[in-house]
Amino acid sequence: MDIAIDVIMLGVVGGLTFMIAQDGPWNAILTFFAVIFGGLLAMNFYEPLAVFLGKQSTWLDSRADIISLLGLFALFVFLIRLGLDNVAPTNLELPDVAYKIGQWAFGFATAYVTMAILVTSLHTAPLPRKFLGFTPERKNFVGIASPDVQWLGFTQYVTEHVFARRVKSADGMARYRSFDGKTEIFPGEQKIDVLPTFIIRHASRRARLSGILPVAAPAPVATPSTGGGAPPPAF
Repeated sequence: MDIAIDVIMLGVVGGLTFMIAQDGPWNAILTFFAVIFGGLLAMNFYEPLAVFLGKQSTWLDSRADIISLLGLFALFVFLIRLGLDNVAPTNLELPDVAYKIGQWAFGFATAYVTMAILVTSLHTAPLPRKFLGFTPERKNFVGIASPDVQWLGFTQYVTEHVFARRVKSADGMARYRSFDGKTEIFPGEQKIDVLPTFIIRHASRRARLSGILPVAAPAPVATPSTGGGAPPPAF
């Protein structure tokens, strides 16, 4: 079963590519951009929604992340695609060669990005750390690519550059908000990039949920012995 996730991903990419390409290159292009922007919006808003849903019931607590991420992704793609249909409803007239290349190229690109977002959502699922061959550390797409890492990298990049937002903290230091981690700017505009931890955090969370890792408990407080000696040093 180690290759199950690879087969599933190949099936998703192949099926979506065929379905999207059937509507022609213009619709494939529109769907591609709807998936890109819908995915970015979902990545931006799913965590606050997951926190809200997790407070509603214990059943939702461990499932809120993946429900929020996939639910927002589907909603945003639908709304963006609906808007694009009203703004640009006409197909482009293209030569046969350009038509074929366009429909299959953008069909595949859209299917690959969609699959990358779906695989990213698996990190947030209440499943074991490793399942059906899915492993956070390996290239899960037939051993040649990591679509989830690519999508997370793209999300991180646009939130650090294209959609970066500079904010000021209580200590007066300027910072840029990003999807995962922050970039601090010290006097003299020296920048320090914080290493993103999305995959590590969620892998540890899934390990705890499956009982592989124990839930962290507070460290016991050291007290003096009954003999009256000095307490042990605090580290």
